[in-house]
Amino acid sequence: MTDVTDLLGAQLDAAPAPAAPLDIDALLRDGRRARTRRRAAVGAGVVAAALVIGGAGWTLGAGGSDVATDRPPVAGQSTPTADPVLEGGLLAAYSPDGALVIRDGWHVTQRIPNPMGYRPPAASVALELTDGTDRYWYLVRRDADGSGSTSDEAQKGFATFQEWVDDQVGANRPDPIGEALDLGADGRLTSSNEAIRIVAQRVGDDIGRAEWAPADTTVAQLRFDGQTWFVAARNHVRGGWELAPPVDTPKAGTTLDSYVDYLRAQYASGEGVR
Repeated sequence: MTDVTDLLGAQLDAAPAPAAPLDIDALLRDGRRARTRRRAAVGAGVVAAALVIGGAGWTLGAGGSDVATDRPPVAGQSTPTADPVLEGGLLAAYSPDGALVIRDGWHVTQRIPNPMGYRPPAASVALELTDGTDRYWYLVRRDADGSGSTSDEAQKGFATFQEWVDDQVGANRPDPIGEALDLGADGRLTSSNEAIRIVAQRVGDDIGRAEWAPADTTVAQLRFDGQTWFVAARNHVRGGWELAPPVDTPKAGTTLDSYVDYLRAQYASGEGVR
């Protein structure tokens, strides 16, 4: 058997003359280019996967809002995460280019397209999301003012997803009511918009907020756009006044008494009124 040392010696004897000194800077540049090419290839693969996976429920990409396709998302299906738009623990959000992004591991089990009734390029979608253990309800919005979302644990205060969505849509509409109302020093609300009619109002209710003294608090029932709305307002001791968010949720009932009961329950639970 040939000795290993002999073989190595023969190889060394046959080695070519030493090459020119290595250009370290050139090697580093080549290495960086190769690494960049590898990253680009990996990135392209991820984008392709996102388009394939998301194709069953969403049109994802630049050029406008997330547009719901005719095919609903399949239960148990999720869209890969783009982390930067899911800050603060969000499970779903619109990216700056209008694509809907869902956190990895969470799947769409119910979806209502455009519950806000926006016109393109604005967009909205209501989602029920689950990771197999927990369930959350999301209303995700995108309009000229930017993007946003509201969420709750599923069935927290509402029996069905549709009821929760209806409540959130009412709470997140533009507020022509707030712009039209004014509160006088005597606690009386007036409306500057003929389309917003004050049906009933009274002063002196305890709505469950410590900083809202009953003597300074006004509750009112309104009619606007064919629907019943409720508001609460208060005068500040040092001048000015404040209006609680107008609501048209079925949970507020149909009378001032039922509205006051609703406010007390919301503030006692810590959820407040949105």
